[in-house]
Amino acid sequence: GAAHDTAWQVGTTIPIGASGNLKLGYGARDTGVTNGLPSTTATADVRAWAIGYTYELSKRTTLYSFFKRLVNRGSSKQTIFPPGGLAAPTQLHADVNAFGVGLYHRF
Repeated sequence: GAAHDTAWQVGTTIPIGASGNLKLGYGARDTGVTNGLPSTTATADVRAWAIGYTYELSKRTTLYSFFKRLVNRGSSKQTIFPPGGLAAPTQLHADVNAFGVGLYHRF
């Protein structure tokens, strides 16, 4: 059949105490595209999950941390935060991880 592209994502925020939030997310992208490889090649599919935590120091200042894993399947070589983010994998079936911590302030 014709190539297709289906993507979905779910997430939730769970309050922890008066100032914290646990954030969870999971998503997937399924395609009928083999990225130029023979039609017998598995399609370029991706799964991703993430966990994060935020803590409000004040009404305008928040600490945050997160971990995200992107799982490449088939002929996919996706990365996190494109473009200009992490380098794309050079091999098939390579997972990409990202971890971050920081502080943001709203002016």
